[in-house]
Amino acid sequence: MTSKKLLRCALGSILGGCTALSLTAIVLPSFLSSTGLHEELLIRSEIGGYTVYCVLAFAVGGWLIAWVGIPKRGALILGGIGLLCGVVLALVVYPGEMDRLLPMAVAAAAYGTVGGLLLGHILKKTDEVDAGN
Repeated sequence: MTSKKLLRCALGSILGGCTALSLTAIVLPSFLSSTGLHEELLIRSEIGGYTVYCVLAFAVGGWLIAWVGIPKRGALILGGIGLLCGVVLALVVYPGEMDRLLPMAVAAAAYGTVGGLLLGHILKKTDEVDAGN
């Protein structure tokens, strides 16, 4: 029973980290380039140095989702972490340019919410009594 929970938490951490990697490598640069603020490759290179911090934050979020095991709370957890990462990235990468703050925060929060809902459904708790454990 305990090993299943630990495996679920480890998988949550890995999947959460992969969510952040795709957020910083594909989603945010594509979204910002579609708004016409910068070129996609330039945005990717500017955000690239902060990817590891987002990956660590989302990995902790994935672990929390697996620990809680409720899909709706998973959406809240990763949505909040996505919002926080989007705001921090906008403030650190583009200091003083407030026109990038709202698009980055909205895109990261929306992506985190959807990703958290998916991770919550993948990692939801099963009824261990019915499983025969």
